[in-house]
Order: sequence, then C-alpha cells, then structure tokens
Amino acid sequence: MIEEGESGLLGIEVDPKFASSRFIYVYYIGETGNRISRFINEKLENEQVLIDNIQGAQVHDGSQIKFGPDGKLYITTGDANNRSSAQDINFLAGKILRMNKDGTVPPGNPFGNYVYSYGHRNPQGLAWNPF
Repeated sequence: MIEEGESGLLGIEVDPKFASSRFIYVYYIGETGNRISRFINEKLENEQVLIDNIQGAQVHDGSQIKFGPDGKLYITTGDANNRSSAQDINFLAGKILRMNKDGTVPPGNPFGNYVYSYGHRNPQGLAWNPF
C-alpha cells in the first residue's frame, strides 16, 4: 500500500451470505491506484482483485463500500482531486460504482460499465431508504 495522504484501507464489507460464501470485500489504496478485492474468510486469504487502477490521489479518494438492497456491491470513489474525471463516464474516479459479487458489471447499470452515478467530488457514505 502507498502510505501518504488519505491512503490505506478505504472500506470493508462482509458478504450478506458470509456464513456460506466466506467472502469479505475490501476497498484500499494499492501500489497502482485504488483497488477493490474479494478475500476469503476472516484471515483475508486468496485475494481476487475485482477492479484495479481506480484513479487515486492524496485527497478525494471517496471511501465507502456497501451492499445495496438489490444484493449488488456499491462503491464510492472520489474525484482524486481531478474534477473533470468525475464528469467522464470512462473514468472510475468521482463515481458511485455498482457491481455483482463476482466483480462483473450487472445488467441495468446506466452506461454498460461499473459507473452507476457520476459527477461526485468525494462521496463518503451510502444509505438506502427502506420504503
């Protein structure tokens, strides 16, 4: 991991079906940028990188990873201090990403990629209305 600015662990989420899947999802800053990985069990073994090289910086890295009510994984990413990248759907920075548990793009994402919502400066949280 890179050790500067807002570096390190950005978020962690346990699979809602952890008892059978044993999956834990981790969002962290790696050597080549921000990364989303899936590990097996509490010891975080057998890393499977789901998304790598998300643009990162010393500031504005976002930092939330959470399962939504639809069972999909949502990840907030900051604009990495580059406002124009948040407006470009071909970059993953400055977005809310949505993915399947295996790291694939789910049907219904508006742009046919991981981008679910764009134009965010530095989103820090996710919540759903129960209604």
